[in-house]
Amino acid sequence: MEYIRGVVIAQEGRVASGGYTAYIEYFKHGFARQQWAGQIFPAAEQAQHWCEDAIAQLQSR
Repeated sequence: MEYIRGVVIAQEGRVASGGYTAYIEYFKHGFARQQWAGQIFPAAEQAQHWCEDAIAQLQSR
């Protein structure tokens, strides 16, 4: 079994300007992993785009 999903999280209240962060979670070859974006995005669409790019890179491996 394998799965990959992207998650966007609102950061309102955690930083003065608000924003969004994101991570992908995947289960592959018997191991579950999370890969965080490591940055705050000003718009949810940008965080979602990061998820899509990270998933595409993971699937190409």
